[in-house]
Parts: sequence; C-alpha cells; structure tokens
Amino acid sequence: MMDKPFFGAFLDVAGRLCVVIGGGQVAERKVRSLLDCRARVRVVSPALTPGLEELAADGTIEYVARPYQPGDAKDAFLTIAATDSLTVNRQVVEEADAEGRLVNTVHAAAGGNLILPAVMRRGPLQVAISTSGTGPVLARLIREELEGYFGPEYERYLEKLAAIRTRLRQTVADEQTRADILRKIVRSNVRELLREGREAEADRTIRDIIEGRKDG
Repeated sequence: MMDKPFFGAFLDVAGRLCVVIGGGQVAERKVRSLLDCRARVRVVSPALTPGLEELAADGTIEYVARPYQPGDAKDAFLTIAATDSLTVNRQVVEEADAEGRLVNTVHAAAGGNLILPAVMRRGPLQVAISTSGTGPVLARLIREELEGYFGPEYERYLEKLAAIRTRLRQTVADEQTRADILRKIVRSNVRELLREGREAEADRTIRDIIEGRKDG
C-alpha cells in the first residue's frame, strides 16, 4: 500500500536548467530524456559514460567534473539524483526539499518529491504510467504493452489532426461545429487506415467528413 498519492503532471522543461547528479547509465538515460524535451542540462559527476562524454565534448550539456557539493543544483528547475550512492542521493534530495525545488532520485529510499513515470511516446502523444513508486518494473511492462497498441501511425495521425484543427479555425467560425467535425474524424476509421498504410484513403475520409458527406 502506497504511503501517499502523487499528483500526475507533465513538466515544461524547455530552456530550463535541469541538473543531473551522477554520470552512469541511469544518469545518461535521464539526461537524454531531458534533452529530448529541450532542457538545459548540467551534469555533476567525477566520471561519465562514453555517451555523456560525447555530449559534454560537443557542448550539448554542461559538465562539472567532480563529486556533488552542496549548492550544485541551487539554480535548477529540476534536480535528478542519479548516483549509485544512497547517501549522496539523500543529500541531494534533502537540499532540494529544503529549498522547495523539484527533485527526483533513483533510490526510492532517498525520498524525493517527484516520480518520473514510464513514458510511451508517439510524436506529440505521451502516455505516462506510474505505480506511485510501488512497482516500476510493472510500469515498464505496461509501457511495452501500450507500445504495441499505439503504433507508429499515431505520430502521422496526430500531425493530421493538428493540421485539421488549424484549417478549421481558419474556415469554420462556429466552435461547436469545429468540435463536431473533429469528433467525427476521431471516431472514424482514419487511424486504422493509416496503420494499414492507406493514407490516401484516410485523407479522402477526412475530406468527406469535413465536407459533410460522412457521419464518421
């Protein structure tokens, strides 16, 4: 039974400083996830994986080549304690907590006020799975199962929906009418057609719905 409920949210880290303490494989995964979301990343660690060394060498990340010291993350929007030392991770968490900053740790026993869920991505679509820290292995398994359901066609599907929304805003004045058209498209077989590689037929279905020839 979990000790406390967690509030689900997505963070906008683009352009914000995020500090990762640690330079191992786990730290590298966290760093790459942050970079995918366009964060500014600082890594504090006496050593780095080859992948992180490359990122530091080309200036993609800021690298502080030494063990963690208090104050290393004082200006961070988000801190991730990813060392292999429970003691160090707890120190990072305690400092961030005392200053009211967001902090995640790879050691559950070290505390932290933020859980990073297992995330399934398909372009702009993100499905986050969390067991509130009670079963991270299960969360990863669920993510793998969802990856089978949400195929690669979802990225193209969402691109089309975004383009349709923009078009409707420019051509259809009534908000409720726009919502009804989008609802019909979403409830149609457009996604299935895209999954089967029948994009021209999917586009024709979308066009027919917009022009009022299909109920969806």
